[in-house]
Amino acid sequence: MTLFLNASVFSQVGFTENKGQIYDQYYKSNPNVQFLFDNGSLHVQLTKQGFSYEIFDRFKGSDIESKQLKFRRIDIYFDSATKGSWVAFCN
Repeated sequence: MTLFLNASVFSQVGFTENKGQIYDQYYKSNPNVQFLFDNGSLHVQLTKQGFSYEIFDRFKGSDIESKQLKFRRIDIYFDSATKGSWVAFCN
């Protein structure tokens, strides 16, 4: 499976190619993520197998103990995705 992405649209919405700077929850490099969109309250990760999105809610209190971050994550996997899948730019 190949996912083609329009390069001009891609740069307009703020996706960043993963060149080793994206980490997982254990602070280890996550090469599975190929591109990441991050606007602070929404993350969209494109992978070879599908995509994930996370929605963040920040609750700010008056002191450090009352500040909270809650998030929801959904992972979408494509049935036909294989290890040979890739993401490609097109104009």
